[in-house]
Amino acid sequence: MNYPNFLVRIGCITYNHAPYIEDAMNGFCMQETTFPFVATIIDDASTDGEQEVIKKYLDDKFDFSENSVSRKWETDDAHFIYAQHKENANCYFAVVLLKYNFYSIMKDKVPLIREWADTKYIALCEGDDFWTDGGKLEMQVGFLERNSVYSLCAHAVNYIQDGELLKVDRISESECELSLPDLITNGGDFLSTCSLVLRSENNKNIPFFREKANVGDYPLVLHMGLMGKVHYFPNVMSHYRYMSAGSWTQRNHGEKMYEYFLNEVEWLGEFNKETKYKFDAEVNYRIMAFARTLMYRRIIDADTFKSYLKFINIFKLKKECREDYFWQIVTYKYSKQYQFICKIWKKVKLSS
Repeated sequence: MNYPNFLVRIGCITYNHAPYIEDAMNGFCMQETTFPFVATIIDDASTDGEQEVIKKYLDDKFDFSENSVSRKWETDDAHFIYAQHKENANCYFAVVLLKYNFYSIMKDKVPLIREWADTKYIALCEGDDFWTDGGKLEMQVGFLERNSVYSLCAHAVNYIQDGELLKVDRISESECELSLPDLITNGGDFLSTCSLVLRSENNKNIPFFREKANVGDYPLVLHMGLMGKVHYFPNVMSHYRYMSAGSWTQRNHGEKMYEYFLNEVEWLGEFNKETKYKFDAEVNYRIMAFARTLMYRRIIDADTFKSYLKFINIFKLKKECREDYFWQIVTYKYSKQYQFICKIWKKVKLSS
């Protein structure tokens, strides 16, 4: 089948997001663009009725008339639906409704959307988050079109829980460039997945550290940071659901976070090797900061935390990270030595 020359593919993987997926789809359909785009939505065999919600939404909003471009087909793995929006001529959906859960058997979903994968840019939004600004794609894609040295751009988001605003997650009050050390030290929560738009050609050769990771967004951001510059918009253009029923944060908090931590230590180690330890200080600072969070949440004890406090070249870190790391070392790793030095120094001052 001949498809329009899609400039952007929206990647949306969803599972048991029946209460939220309509918000996500509304965010896609509201995009006002000068180019055609396709939203590839993969439902991983949800058990909460989400597939029915998606099908009803398509029936209501998309053109399935006799002369339309729509089509439906089926394989052993999934039901496929492709259609164009009734009112937004640039908006197309390619929906994949899986018949069984791919995640549980670690089966790759990417081959299912290869038919629509050849786009210049990829925008991301998981099924429990949603876009709120109809100019989001035009703004981000337009920037990348004008600035070929950039591989990724992101923006501010609102954190919401059960419909209530928790915080505005804004890194900067003005547009700025984010350095790779910033991306490393601030971890996976630094840039929200629902804010990311990236250049596809920079995402074709997946490095080993990404293959080792159990999460997608943080290693993806580091990969893009290696491939080009990263731009940030202060505009709030998305909502990120935090600790809402069925959301990622609700399903993966507590003890589950320790598993992610151990995996992050592993894949960041591979990242360190692949970058020839150029960012060793930033990597070890990030591991320390993550371990400290787990200690504060009582997921690990203080001795375990201290085992991740390695001596690093603090002069490679930004000022705020340098000061933070120094006090962690003093407080937890070398507190006895520090107290001893203080006593000696006090005696020296008194004697002089």
